[in-house]
Amino acid sequence: MQKVLVVKAKPKIEQLLIDGDILIYKNTSAAETEIHWGDDFWTLHADFQEVKTMIDSELGNLQRDSGVNELSICFSSPNNFRKKIFKEYKQHRSGIRKPLCFNNAKDYVREKYDAFESDWLEADDLLGVKNTMFPDHCCIVSVDKDLLTVPGYHWDFQKKEMFYVDEGLADYNFYMQTLTGDATDGYKGCPGVGPVKAKRILDKAIEEDIDMWDAVVDTFIKAKLSRDEAILQARMAYILRKDQYDGLDIYPKLWYPYDEIVEAA
Repeated sequence: MQKVLVVKAKPKIEQLLIDGDILIYKNTSAAETEIHWGDDFWTLHADFQEVKTMIDSELGNLQRDSGVNELSICFSSPNNFRKKIFKEYKQHRSGIRKPLCFNNAKDYVREKYDAFESDWLEADDLLGVKNTMFPDHCCIVSVDKDLLTVPGYHWDFQKKEMFYVDEGLADYNFYMQTLTGDATDGYKGCPGVGPVKAKRILDKAIEEDIDMWDAVVDTFIKAKLSRDEAILQARMAYILRKDQYDGLDIYPKLWYPYDEIVEAA
């Protein structure tokens, strides 16, 4: 990912968009305690009151540090649209145990805070849609680097300040992700292309005034893969923005290259 612009003058942000998946997983994991009682007998337990306290504390600290009181917490749906078009997407995660109190913690957040989820979207997509719908009023709060493919304001946890990703940089990061893939999410990108090579490809395209998408497609073709494969990988990497959103529980519009959108119009 490229460097981003740090906001020196605080924008008039009215709402923090919170990645609820990470919020819950992190705090429920931290609350787990294992005990060895002797004779090779171990137990694992969690204090749900501790989980609730940690969640409230984290969100309270965010409100204090940012100066923004309104929170919108987004959760992922198990019916992910990406799994419909690519069965291997996050397939390796199935069967992995969630931390103790995970579902209870989600219910707690739903009851106490403004939280929502969609029938088809991941938390990342909800963050991306809302951040591009209200670019001057929202700020994404997530440690997930994938969110840097979304234009708008973002929160820096270390510096405790907001920074801005413009559309050009967001697109650059998106094409970078398309080329390199994401092993964590189960899509491979273009074989033989790592971050260094991907950066070289995209930087050269910019320098020679070539559309970055054309450079991405050319890279896939050189790897003996099709344009359709490049589009599939791009759809795995692309976090939805407002243009793909038709409603909270409606199957989203899939990402298309700009030239295909123009031809379809």
